Parts: sequence; C-alpha cells; structure tokens
Amino acid sequence: MQTAVDGAPTDSEELEVRLRIDYKKLLLMLIVGVGVAFLLIRLVGEREVLALLATAKTEFVILAVIAEGLRYLAVSLYTQKLLHFLGHHIPLWPFVELMFAGGSANRIVSAGGAAGIYIRYRFFDKHGLSLGSLAIVLILQNLMTGVILLSTFLLGLLYLLTHQMMGTTQLLVAAAMICVMLGLLGSFLASLYRRPRTLKRFLASLGKLVDAPIRRVRKESVYNPRGILVSTNNFYRAVEVARSKPLETTKALVYGVMTLFSDIMCLYFVFHALGFPIRLDVLVVGYVVTNYIMSLLLMPEGIGVTELSLTAVYASLAVPSGIVVAATLLFRFIAFWLPIGVGLLAMWHLRRKALL
Repeated sequence: MQTAVDGAPTDSEELEVRLRIDYKKLLLMLIVGVGVAFLLIRLVGEREVLALLATAKTEFVILAVIAEGLRYLAVSLYTQKLLHFLGHHIPLWPFVELMFAGGSANRIVSAGGAAGIYIRYRFFDKHGLSLGSLAIVLILQNLMTGVILLSTFLLGLLYLLTHQMMGTTQLLVAAAMICVMLGLLGSFLASLYRRPRTLKRFLASLGKLVDAPIRRVRKESVYNPRGILVSTNNFYRAVEVARSKPLETTKALVYGVMTLFSDIMCLYFVFHALGFPIRLDVLVVGYVVTNYIMSLLLMPEGIGVTELSLTAVYASLAVPSGIVVAATLLFRFIAFWLPIGVGLLAMWHLRRKALL
C-alpha cells in the first residue's frame, strides 16, 4: 500500500476524493422511486399490492436474488474470457467484486457514468493492463450486448407475428431495416479489421473517448498512444486465439447471453413468488420491449421510467394489474437497490486488497 509522503494523499485517499457519493442524485432517485411506487400502488389499491408483497414466497424471492447475482457472475466470466484472449489471466472473484463496485458507483457516485469506467480503469491498471485493453473490452462487450438484444428483439417480432399481433408486411419492413443496419455494421467492422492502420486510428479515437470520463474523475489524462498501438496488436492476436479455440469463443458467447437471461430469470422468479406462473413468451417479450423503451427515454438509471414501463407493458400483455405492480416493485428492489449496497461493500474490499 502506498504511503503518504510530505503530506501527499495516498492512492486510496485519492480514490476516496475522486469517488464521492452524490447525495443529491441519491435523494432524487429515492424521491422519484418512492413517488412512482406510491402512485402505482394507489392506482391498483394499497391492500392488494401490500398483501401480495407480504405473502411472497420466500424460496422464490431467494431464487430471484440468486438469479440477479448470476448476472454479475456472467459479466465477470465474459470479461475474464475476453482478457484471456488478450493474454491476461485474472482470478474470477475480484472480477465479480469489480462488476458490483462499478455498477454501484455508476448509480450513486458524483461522477455519474464516468465512475464505473474509472473503477474499471483502476482495476485494470493495478493488473498491468493498458487503457487500450479496457477500450477493446468495452467495445466487445457493447457489441455482444447489442447482438443479444437484437436477437431477442427479432424473436419478439416473430412472436408478435405468430400470435397475429403484427402483420406480415410490418414484420418484413422491420426485419429489412434490421438486416440493413446489421449489414452496415458488419461491413464497417470487416473494413476496420482488414485495414490495420485504420483500425489503429479508430482505436486511438476510442481510447480518447474512454479517457474522457476517466479524466473527469482523475483530473488528468491517462491516454497513451503507444499503449493503444500495443493493444491493437494484442487485439489481432486475440482474434487468432478466438478462431483457434472455438469452444472458448462459444463459452464467451454463452456468458454474454447469460447476462441478459439471468435478469429475465430474476423477473420470472419474482412473478412466481407472488403466485403468478407467468408464461415464458409473455415474460421475454415484456422484458425486451421495456428495455427498448428505457433506451429511448433518459432518466438517471431508469428510475421511474423502468417501473412505469414494466407496469404498462405487462398490463398490456394481460397480466393482472396488482401482480404487475407488486412484481415491478420487488424486481426493482432486487435488481437495482440491493446491488448498490453489495457494490459499496465490494468497493471497500477491493480497496483493502489494493486492487482499486
């Protein structure tokens, strides 16, 4: 552990200064969250919702908590596998702590979304990884998430068609638009990969983009052009490793899918805890539609938007209103509020081990 010299702050003290809880943001989230919860409960009746929550089956609530924990485990496994391709091996458990710590920081630390990226950067830096490695991991994760969400969206369109909730022409138009977007994205990525110089320039720009939120917290740039070039070369080696090890690549894809479906599993167990065995097709379609609504509307961490969207979407899918409101409130507590506390504990533990 670094010690203070001539009154200079230690590394841990600097992290404390840079990552402070934004009490105004936290208060705003609490006010909006409680206000929306109160509104929804009043709309369907206090007695019904409170009775459902009071009689929720404990075993299913525990399963919902475990399923949400599996989401963080899946993200950790996925990130760890990507770093394996880049030639770096880091134990799994610190990664799990990192994901909880980063998620919690994004929600309550004064730097906002920059905090989670800064925590990842600190963790990577402690393990001798460059900003370029972080940039590569972030872009690969986002690409994977986009592919998974797009796949589930296509399944949702197919479901709407088979249940005569969408016409054939509408489906074809939507599918054609998606195929065009995928084609353009695929062509862009293939063009970058075939032109190493262009890719290096692109990753340099991406590195500067990732550096921007880190600079907001750190108050200085960590961008290193030399490191970006080294990371680019490592990226090409990682692609060759992924090609030569299809089983490991498949595992990475499975971990990526788990990050989405563990969240859906959490919601599934929440409905069962309230005594409502929801159909899987209704569950998945409702979840995917809600996620797309959230991506279009801006609100800190989806507070208010998520609750209203979940309620409206599942109510439109013929789920009883009382069940929907109770499930929404219980799900948001497990998926949003509970990980904040776990993340703060993880951040404290990582600091003790000098990994942040």
